[in-house]
Amino acid sequence: VVGSASAFRLPPPSRDVPPPLRLGRSAGVRVLERGAMPDRLLCGSAIEFEANGEERRAMVSTVLPPGQADQCTHELECLQTGQDLRVRLNEDSCMLSCSDLGIVDEYYNFCGMHMPALPAHIEHSCTDIGGLFFLWATLCILAWISKHAIQNGSLLRLHTSIDYQGNMCGRSPGVEDKMFSYWCMHSNESSINLKYPICVEECPQSNASSHKCYSATLGFPTLIPDYPSKNLGLSPYCWPKDYALRDQVKDERSQEIGSVFRGILLIPENVWLVFPVTCMSASIMGYLYFKMLEKCVDFVILVFVLAATNLSVICGLLAFYSAYSGTDARGWVVGAGLLLFGCIAIRVLSKAETQATIGKAAGCIEAACECINQEFSLLMEPIVSLTIRVTILLYLFAILLLTVTCGGMERLHKYDVRKHIAFSAEESASLGFILFVIFWFMEMSTSMSQYVLAWVSERWYFTPYVNDQKLDWERHAVFKGYFNAIRYHMGSIAFGSFLILTLRPLRIMLHIFDALQAKL
Repeated sequence: VVGSASAFRLPPPSRDVPPPLRLGRSAGVRVLERGAMPDRLLCGSAIEFEANGEERRAMVSTVLPPGQADQCTHELECLQTGQDLRVRLNEDSCMLSCSDLGIVDEYYNFCGMHMPALPAHIEHSCTDIGGLFFLWATLCILAWISKHAIQNGSLLRLHTSIDYQGNMCGRSPGVEDKMFSYWCMHSNESSINLKYPICVEECPQSNASSHKCYSATLGFPTLIPDYPSKNLGLSPYCWPKDYALRDQVKDERSQEIGSVFRGILLIPENVWLVFPVTCMSASIMGYLYFKMLEKCVDFVILVFVLAATNLSVICGLLAFYSAYSGTDARGWVVGAGLLLFGCIAIRVLSKAETQATIGKAAGCIEAACECINQEFSLLMEPIVSLTIRVTILLYLFAILLLTVTCGGMERLHKYDVRKHIAFSAEESASLGFILFVIFWFMEMSTSMSQYVLAWVSERWYFTPYVNDQKLDWERHAVFKGYFNAIRYHMGSIAFGSFLILTLRPLRIMLHIFDALQAKL
């Protein structure tokens, strides 16, 4: 039911005509907290009373029209037994009479609105036991790999460089206290000598000190004056403070390392400031866009319609004018295309079917805005999803790096200052497994986020309005949706995400094949 925001509301029953709605008892019903006594009991109202010494709770299933032969005013459904009861209610004095139970003028109390289960409701249970078992097996293997990586790996090994004599700074005998690698100047002090670095305790801060460095010109080590340098934190090297010397180092090292690290060297130092500014700007612009859709969705649609019709016609006329004036000979073709597009758009948008479709779209947008307004935690769902993803990625990348450091650190060549890591077959398998888990868990995060959004939207949509308010609407539904997904659907999400991940290459190939077939 679409078309306007009011189309999503279930109006309260009329006082004169009984509603054609019968709320049956079903699994998973919910009862509102006890509230104030209303003027009239509506369909779905829950009351409690005593009958034959037993406390009964019933729901108003039908409001009978006046003039019944047995003088009954309502039909109730007993929530304990499911029995249908015809009763006479005096709503002014809160008295109830029922011949089926043998009670006359018994007091009743209003409990709230009794909510039936949502459409096609079933009691949840774990169905994809196989998927859940596969997930638990994966987590057990990951726990074993994590334990091995934490016990045998060290991130300090990645923060290790090699001097020109083959010593690992901070690790080899004789240089245990020298953690940093320093590039000396050439003996003529014109440029930096990157082929013969040395290990130092701390990065030189001025030209007043000197170190014993190997001179390629002389063929033996000699004292060479230092230059001001500093350590950037993520690198074991002492980088020059002078920007000209630093550019020389970046240019020469970019020829020796891969394209990924080459790109890292080119990243500005203060690039991290872009991230918080971008996040804040995106949040503000997104919220303003949401408010614009909420307040003036019709205006947004009108602007689009005018842009698709009038703007195309105006641009077409301008293209004709430019072609007529001789400034652009292609204007005739462009103008004809734009005019044709504008005429077709006017023709299509003027049809009654198109107007009805636009009205439905506007109704859907208004309903979505209303859902977000009533369940404000939906605006927090992207943050929750991002937090889950970042937490998983940080942990898995940490384990990946620790597993990498479990390998043997060796020099690339006999006289080379570069190093590489040699892995055993078990370590290679562990690295491949962790990479697979990273992609799989990212798919699971996406699937869980989509499930939560669908779960919250479905519960909001099918929760009826009574007296212009949603009955028994649960706040913070996003967090309850995540709990529901983890509690009941983790196996299905894990199995579905595994299929999506493994079948994606096949889908990509079939998509390429289909595109090639369309061109033939």
